[in-house]
Amino acid sequence: MKRIAQQSALFGACLIVFYAVNVWVINRLYISGKRAACWVNPQFSAVGGQDFQVTHQWDSSAFYDVVVAGSSHAYRGYDPRIFAQHGLHLFTIGTGYQNTLASYVLLKNDCRLKPGSLLIVDLYDNTFTGDGMGCFSRLIPNAASETTAREFLLRVPDLRLMNAYFCYLATDQGTIETQLKEGYVYNGYSQNLDSAKQTLDTTAVADEVYSFRGDYLEYLNRIIDLARSQQCRVVLVSHPVPMSPRNLAFHQAFCIYLEPLIKQKEVRYLDFSAHNEFDPANHFMDANHLNQAGVDQYNAILLDTLASLQLISKK
Repeated sequence: MKRIAQQSALFGACLIVFYAVNVWVINRLYISGKRAACWVNPQFSAVGGQDFQVTHQWDSSAFYDVVVAGSSHAYRGYDPRIFAQHGLHLFTIGTGYQNTLASYVLLKNDCRLKPGSLLIVDLYDNTFTGDGMGCFSRLIPNAASETTAREFLLRVPDLRLMNAYFCYLATDQGTIETQLKEGYVYNGYSQNLDSAKQTLDTTAVADEVYSFRGDYLEYLNRIIDLARSQQCRVVLVSHPVPMSPRNLAFHQAFCIYLEPLIKQKEVRYLDFSAHNEFDPANHFMDANHLNQAGVDQYNAILLDTLASLQLISKK
């Protein structure tokens, strides 16, 4: 029995060494500008791009009047140049499909708010569904600190994220594999000048149940508490989207889940999702994102609204 235990321990130790060596090799060997890990498993995210820029461009010594946290709606919806015209310094902490858990970890570790900032939490209904693996697996290899990468794994213990974390530890952090896409401006914002050029389908009906995850609502609650503990104001916002029957049904369901939190935390919620001043053909680049013309119009409306609520001072 003792011999079996010893052999099992030895076998386990050999597996760990084999795994560690392989992880180190495939993350130190570069082929055509990318780690071998990205070629071995296409699900591994490359280092660089929007996900890298978000936390590495954040200036911890700077004061941001307005900070936006959210998904691609956030990084394509809030133009720092427009806010700067009114004397407001804005930064967007946004990546594709970024949910509230991801936003909370980033705000807690790498993008800490300073007293007096206004935090806009951009809420996209679909980021309150799903397991978030696409978001986490991109943020771990692009994390600005090992603390952040580890916290993602600890909060979402999953074999896929464990692999991503150990790959992060083995990766040369100074090597960028993916360049920023055309249209990136600065401070987390990426513009798109194209329009849909045709009327988007606003007739799609809901053929599935809106599967809301309560833990993401709890992380929204934590974001509000975190911001307030840092003496910052918070406002929740849903930005414009073309409203098909499916989007409308999902958004109505989302609002039912959100309402108790709004009342409990006494936080403002600005819902522009069905705002009638936005044309699906000319103000959107696709079925979910505003183009630059839409951003110009949305930001003007938002700034006026925030000023009327005395949440900002326009100059």
